[in-house]
Amino acid sequence: MSDALRFAAEAHATQSRKGKPDEPYLSHILIVAGMVAHYGGSEDQIIAGVLHDAVEDAGGQERADQIRELFGDRVADIVLACSDAVPGDDGEKGPWKQRKLDYIAGLREGGHPDATLVEACDKIANLYDIVEDLEFDSEPAFEKFNGGKTGTLEYYSTLDEVLMPQVRIPALTAEYARLLGRLRELAGVDQIRTWQADET
Repeated sequence: MSDALRFAAEAHATQSRKGKPDEPYLSHILIVAGMVAHYGGSEDQIIAGVLHDAVEDAGGQERADQIRELFGDRVADIVLACSDAVPGDDGEKGPWKQRKLDYIAGLREGGHPDATLVEACDKIANLYDIVEDLEFDSEPAFEKFNGGKTGTLEYYSTLDEVLMPQVRIPALTAEYARLLGRLRELAGVDQIRTWQADET
């Protein structure tokens, strides 16, 4: 575990949370890993929680290869399942909505069973941050996200239909539902469109 923490600290050393320049990105990593542990994740799942953004946001395929070599196939496969893109050498990840649609499509096909808990904890941690921002900053909170207000709401509502039923932990799914409900309330919307299978 200590090796994974050092690896993540180095990978994300120059990054901060979106819209929060004084908050190191590592804070999100620690929250997700802690949640995975809290909800009964295995050692590999907890390590993957520590590393879950390292490929997508801090190194692409080269980082994925390092994770596989240092932490094994199971951890690397979970991390890749949590990633909606593997950036190329130029660091580009492609259009936001298409990446999310492709990710949702993978979940509809069953996803990676070992990754489900890590993915759910990551999404809950993100939702918590969005709700907290909205409670204190109101609408500008959505401006930080590539999907804007509409895309962000649709994405997390779609995850509620596609990802959360795969999670077999009632307390975790209840917390996601609570946060999503609060997000809708703060956003001032009753009904949110979700992305259907024919779109993904």
